[in-house]
Order: sequence, then structure tokens, then C-alpha cells
Amino acid sequence: MNDAGLFAADVGGQIVFLNVARNRYLAVAREILAPFLVQENERGRFTPAEIDRAATALRQVGWPTAHVKSAPLPLTSHIQATRSLELSPLKPTRLADPRAALSLLRAARRLKRRQLAEIVGSRLAHRSKIACLTSPARVIERSLAFAAWRPLASDKDRCLCDSLALSMYLGRDGKDVDWVFGVSAPFFLAHCWLQMGDLVLNDSIEHTRQYAPIMIV
Repeated sequence: MNDAGLFAADVGGQIVFLNVARNRYLAVAREILAPFLVQENERGRFTPAEIDRAATALRQVGWPTAHVKSAPLPLTSHIQATRSLELSPLKPTRLADPRAALSLLRAARRLKRRQLAEIVGSRLAHRSKIACLTSPARVIERSLAFAAWRPLASDKDRCLCDSLALSMYLGRDGKDVDWVFGVSAPFFLAHCWLQMGDLVLNDSIEHTRQYAPIMIV
């Protein structure tokens, strides 16, 4: 991400941009942006005309560009998930915590009242203030307890509501838990989930692998 709150991901033959402030996605053909993805092509350096074409495309999505020569475009990457709690044989050691239901209600209300950029900024600030390290066992236990209440998640933007609610429920235990936003192509879709290392907490591996990470919160 840069200071403008922009993210980018390489999805097949497209570079997809996310403007958090506007909560908007936009895809640009990869070949157009080639000069800003690599320094050289098979002929050597890209021509000034090619670089200008790429810079124009980037300006249209609000991305700051280099002045006179190509520069690699920072693309979002993340640890690929290899495990999921959906396949875990573990079960909660106590009754499902009703505070999880409260987190779902709070998350739905927050999504109605606040912009995505504000929610993202708040979470980043919260994570930066947590000094203690995450206990993986506790994160797993709490995520499993939360799962019992998942059917209450709002139908609108369900993955957003579910992930935000679980993040709020984990609280300080979520220090090392990433909120991953992903996009897919060629038929554009957006999705999000929570992940701790290579472990998906609230989705399946098969589903999350259909999306390329574009923003990690």
C-alpha cells in the first residue's frame, strides 16, 4: 500500500487495484502495465511511449508513478494457506461464548455506519498497540467457539461481517491474525477471511485459494 491507500494484485492477465478510501476496485490489463511490473522486456528497456502509456493507466486509478523511467509496482503477496479450521478435529472446550454473537451485531452495525477505510485504519492502529504475542492455541479455541454463532452473520457482505466480527471477538489475541482481502479473475469477485500464518480461521482452503491477496490488514 502507498500513502494514497491503494493496493494492487496480479490476477491472471489483469492487475486489480483497490482504492480503500473509495471502496472501489478497478482492473487494468497486465500488458498495459508491463513497464511498471518489470524493468526490462525481451528487447531491453521499455520505450518512453510504453512507459508513458503505463503511467497514464496508473494515474487513472490514482497510483503515484515514477517520473521518467519504469519502476517495479509493489504487488500484495501473502503466505498461502495450507490448513483450515473447517477441517480441524478440535472442538471448543467450553460452551460457545455469547460474546461472539455480540461481536456479530457490533460488526454489522459498524459496517453500516463506517467506511471501509475507517474500519481498516482502526484495525491497523489496534494491532500496532498490542504488545503481547498471540497464543495460537487460544486463537484456535476462540475461533472454534465463534463458529457456533457464524449463521447469525449479516447476509449482506457476509464475509466482511464475519471477518470483522471474529477480529473484534479475538481482541488482543488477534495480534498475529491477518485480515486478508482477495480478488479473482476473469470474472471479478472480491472476498475476505482471517488467517494466522498458514491457517485459515473462518473459511476453507479451497475457497480462499480462488482469490489473490490484494490487502492485508
